[in-house]
Amino acid sequence: MKRLRILLPLVALVAACARPPDRIQHGRWELEIATTEIDAPGLPAELQQQARAALNQTKRECVTPDNAAANPLRVFWEQSTSNPGLTCQTSENVFSGGVIRFRSSCRNSDGTPGQLRVALDGRYEAITLLASMSLNAEAPNPNGSGTLSVRTRSTIRGRRVGDCARN
Repeated sequence: MKRLRILLPLVALVAACARPPDRIQHGRWELEIATTEIDAPGLPAELQQQARAALNQTKRECVTPDNAAANPLRVFWEQSTSNPGLTCQTSENVFSGGVIRFRSSCRNSDGTPGQLRVALDGRYEAITLLASMSLNAEAPNPNGSGTLSVRTRSTIRGRRVGDCARN
């Protein structure tokens, strides 16, 4: 019986440690987006390289406990789709229990042809996250005929790098 009393708190501690966090730790986070694949038939190689350079980026954001700690990628997505020419709908937005799953679709607000679809899947812990993102865009070909399609695959790595700067 004495052994059982000693083991129960230990089992409870192990179980609590094994459960994924509901939130990440607030503080200064670095998000690195690395584009691993661009498929854009008809787009010259030079423009594909420019697109890759534009998509590869590292951002540092202050994730506060009250505005974004439950989903830091929401801030990134809102910044990415803040273009007034887009109307976006999110069909899935999960950031809990260590799971990241996001689906969104955007169209041109003015009704012209074109669309953007984004899918994000990954995992997170209290101070790190790793996700893969696919982006599919279609727009009228600027050269006149047909549609231009662009598909990208990217990896997003995030990590807490310290406390937020105090003002």
